[in-house]
Amino acid sequence: MPDFKTATKIQNEIVDAILDIDSTLAVEEGQPLRRIIIDPISQVLESAYQQDYRTRLLQSLIYITGEALDLFMANFGFTRKGEQRATGYVNFSRETSASMTYYIPAGTKVSTSDGVEFVTVQQGVIAVGETSTEVPIMAMEAGTSGNVAANAICMMSSAIIGIQSVTNAFATTGGEDKETDEEVKKRFRIELFRNICGSSSYYISTALGNTNISLVNVVEAYLPFSELVEFELISESPPISGAELVHDNAYNGTNTSIYVESQSRDEFYSEWELMDDGRMANNYLVPISGGDLFSSITAGNKYYWVSYEYTPMCSRGVGKVDVFVIGDDEQEVSQTFLFNDSENEYRLLKTPVKTIKSVKGIVAGESYTFVEERDYVLEQELPTSDDYPDTAKSIFSQDKIVWQTPGDSTVNPDDQTQFTVTYTYNDAIWQLQKVYQYSKPVGVDVLVHEGTKVDLNISMKVMLAGDKTASDVDSEFDAELEKWIDSLPFGAIIQFSDIEQYIRSLVYVDAVEIIQIIAVNNDTGESQTFTSDFILREHEAPVLGTLTIQQKSYTSWS
Repeated sequence: MPDFKTATKIQNEIVDAILDIDSTLAVEEGQPLRRIIIDPISQVLESAYQQDYRTRLLQSLIYITGEALDLFMANFGFTRKGEQRATGYVNFSRETSASMTYYIPAGTKVSTSDGVEFVTVQQGVIAVGETSTEVPIMAMEAGTSGNVAANAICMMSSAIIGIQSVTNAFATTGGEDKETDEEVKKRFRIELFRNICGSSSYYISTALGNTNISLVNVVEAYLPFSELVEFELISESPPISGAELVHDNAYNGTNTSIYVESQSRDEFYSEWELMDDGRMANNYLVPISGGDLFSSITAGNKYYWVSYEYTPMCSRGVGKVDVFVIGDDEQEVSQTFLFNDSENEYRLLKTPVKTIKSVKGIVAGESYTFVEERDYVLEQELPTSDDYPDTAKSIFSQDKIVWQTPGDSTVNPDDQTQFTVTYTYNDAIWQLQKVYQYSKPVGVDVLVHEGTKVDLNISMKVMLAGDKTASDVDSEFDAELEKWIDSLPFGAIIQFSDIEQYIRSLVYVDAVEIIQIIAVNNDTGESQTFTSDFILREHEAPVLGTLTIQQKSYTSWS
């Protein structure tokens, strides 16, 4: 097991070395030599040892699986999460009011039509004059299979006197499968390898303490690490087999380096590595400054071992934590400038800017309003697919008023004219930044960003249950989908089958088919329409854009 030296051990070694040279020197605690040189150096070296220790631990962790992984983590008091059984409530009911008291025994079994079983965990009672009672239940088997949709439970294992039906008004929740190797490794890294940055739960709970914030994502500031991967070239061009790590051209980052050992050179490129199992797809390349990495490899060779390092694309590096939030607290502020003919940009100090309320000039004590469409524009430096600025949509955003180039349709202020910009900004970002500034771990750089909302535009056809008219469902669909999408996290990967499954869970829907969805974060930046998945990035949160129901029918698609 790797080990590292503590500051105390390093201090003792330095003191011993100094006294070996000159035993008369004062090296006791509090002495100048100790305070100015020995102690600070010891702290720096301890940090270096810790970083090396964590890196070597992480490298060891990559190759350990199964029981060996459990034993490895047990050395740190860390255990794999076991299976959890789902819980919820069911309603037992009868068609008419009870003329006597009916009892539903604890341990009564109920199930879905496809055989997912639950058991009541306490006795239920339908009193005289009542028609139903709600009883808590627990899944018979642990795992995610116990998480069933609302109204999925509809069967009783045996007849109960006085009871005609059973159902669950709400979905059952909490069922979890046993944590996989990759899941437990990720949790282990989050808790133990954040380079003194603190746990993500601290940043999330702190942010959600602000009632204006509804969603939070902490970009994990993992220490960069390396893994060796053997690429076997089986033809003059991809596909390439035997690779466990592939690179996705749709993602771009700035923190990745690649090292080609057999050629002894470092190559830096702005791409994002993704974990993936199986064959490397044709569209996966590893571009470097000199072109495609594989273009110079002879077919049939497999001598190239690639050691790479990366952090998430939105991270600003080790020792830095980036917190992305969805939430607004618009506050109004005014800022006064003196127009200069030689300049056309004026930075607004409170950012991210939400809206420009007015721009007014003052000449000889009289004010007048500039025309927004003719005279100025608001410019914001926001993230793009090719470049993610460190300070985008944060308190350091470069939001500014830019006066347009003078021309027939533009009337700029006269030179030395005083003008005032009244605008609103997102104060939730400022307030959370202040909280972190005073409560974060020492030495950690925390930056709060306003997350990017990404519209999910969906078109579908639905087959409705008989008790619903076509005009009834439009607003209900909007509300239901919006509620579900708002519950999704930053960086969600949303398959269109997920959307279909959720819509099918609605009681008034018999069938649904996604016709098309609109692509997001595509390479060209232009709108593309096709049936595919929504793949969001770490700073992107999904919101419902447009929902188009192109066809509503009953019993069949005709």
